[in-house]
Amino acid sequence: MSLPKPLFKSCKTSYIFAPLILLCVAILLSAGGMRGKTSTADESHYLLYGWNIVTKGSYERFHNSVMPFSALNALALHLYAGDKVNLWTDGQGTVFREVKGITMDAAYFAARLPTLLFTSLLGIFLFRWALELYGFPSALLSLFLFSLCPNIMAHSGLVSPDIPLTCFMFISSYYFWKSLLNPSAGKAVLAGTSMGIAFACKMTAVHMVFIFPLMLCYFFYARKGEFRASWPASLKRLGAIFAISLIVVNSLYSFDRTFTPLNQYNFKTERFQKIASSFLGRIPVPLPYPYPQGIDWLSRDNEVPYPSFLHGEHRAGGWWYYYLYAFAIKEPVPVLILLAIALSSLFKKRLDHWKLEGLIFIAPVYTVIFFSFFVGYHIGLRYVLPAFPFLFLFIGRIMALEFMGQRKIRAALLFPLLCWHAAANIFIYPHYLSYFNELIGGPRNGYKYLIDSNLDWGQNRGLVEKYFEKAAPPAYIHPDKPVFGTIIVSTNSLQGWMHVSTEKYRWLRENFEPVDHIGYTHLVYKITPGELDRLGLGVELDRKEEEDGKAAGSRQRIQEMQDRIEKLKKGRENRNP
Repeated sequence: MSLPKPLFKSCKTSYIFAPLILLCVAILLSAGGMRGKTSTADESHYLLYGWNIVTKGSYERFHNSVMPFSALNALALHLYAGDKVNLWTDGQGTVFREVKGITMDAAYFAARLPTLLFTSLLGIFLFRWALELYGFPSALLSLFLFSLCPNIMAHSGLVSPDIPLTCFMFISSYYFWKSLLNPSAGKAVLAGTSMGIAFACKMTAVHMVFIFPLMLCYFFYARKGEFRASWPASLKRLGAIFAISLIVVNSLYSFDRTFTPLNQYNFKTERFQKIASSFLGRIPVPLPYPYPQGIDWLSRDNEVPYPSFLHGEHRAGGWWYYYLYAFAIKEPVPVLILLAIALSSLFKKRLDHWKLEGLIFIAPVYTVIFFSFFVGYHIGLRYVLPAFPFLFLFIGRIMALEFMGQRKIRAALLFPLLCWHAAANIFIYPHYLSYFNELIGGPRNGYKYLIDSNLDWGQNRGLVEKYFEKAAPPAYIHPDKPVFGTIIVSTNSLQGWMHVSTEKYRWLRENFEPVDHIGYTHLVYKITPGELDRLGLGVELDRKEEEDGKAAGSRQRIQEMQDRIEKLKKGRENRNP
């Protein structure tokens, strides 16, 4: 059950440059994809929390999911803009922004750059792990799929914790895997350090407290005495890893009120309130104050089933198969085919160390199961993004199998799929967040299946404004009632998401097809008065109604509004000489 040796020393120079080229291409495409994209729904919260840390040294929580790792994004913005940017909140979760001398798009571009670095770091460790597990061809295949994955690129260009979390969950799992095979203090320190950083990225990382023991149990099942390890020593090493992670996460919070007893917290959920009022409430918590507070806030949000949307249906709490469904229609088809081949090969072509491959399944399987069955909201594939690099790693195994050793078979199978995967990336550029595969007809049909952070997270507001400025009147954005002319509606609003009633745009959704789109997130309709009349929806618009529509968000031409204002002024002057 021995593993293949790393091939760094025996590789040709061109083999060394190949992964570097792939990572450079990924960075350039991701950077290009985030240019001109407005801030998404949650970016302002993450950035403000990091901004408060950088500028004020404050870790005070104002939102359920903000974490200190966002300070790196804020630091990049601070270095770029300095006092040209100011961010603040009203204390109710609303974030206000002010810029001087630069555009807000430029400010967010600077703030997003650190996320690209962690995408690159994740790619490096993916290549490294695949290299050690399967060999160089497999590592290159895994990295190729990762570097051109639209879902990875979509979040690589955002101020959000999803990519950093994915990165450090993967790195900590890699070093824990290494420490199982060849125990050493150095590997334990690296595993604990990367785990602690993951804790500071997103609350989801807390599940590593369960994932690592599962990996340890599976390892003892699979090893059959070949590797030197014992339960007592392994448990001590695992405890040391957890202790190191605690030190790291406390350090990243600057030990903000660490060891505060639970009975001194103002918890929002009944579950935590009961714990705090029991004898456990007197025990000091070895975590920074904002950490248990954040877990409590997230638990409160999970108590009430959150509205979810899937394939035209709204449901409170979602579906157990939501993430599997979303993965099947949002990941490029070549990846699905290669993943199916890799899974089927487990039953036909076993590697010498095939049992140890099970270790790389524990983290992604646990993640998917938890969010599918134990979380009351299903609103975005990003929640299971940490599973993606493990899947790319596993797909690499097909290059290590005997039947893949024949060049003709390998080329005939892989070359078309890899070209297809690359073409999917090029086709969707720069709208990576809106990617959907051919199984549902591509991104033009994505709004019929998924919305919110799967498609429209607010990233195309700038594109919508430019489109509207060039649209011939009458033109409306999110009209309050049936109207004729050019109609622009976001996919979220069309489907009745969040604060928009599902009935508001039923007339549009069920009777008309879009003639154009804006970054796939906003649909454009061309409707004539006759079409409305035939449906019994005809309305006669006068100027006052147009102004009311504009005030409600269906803006008219600026010049037309100015003309109306001037006429009103003249009318008042004539009535009051």
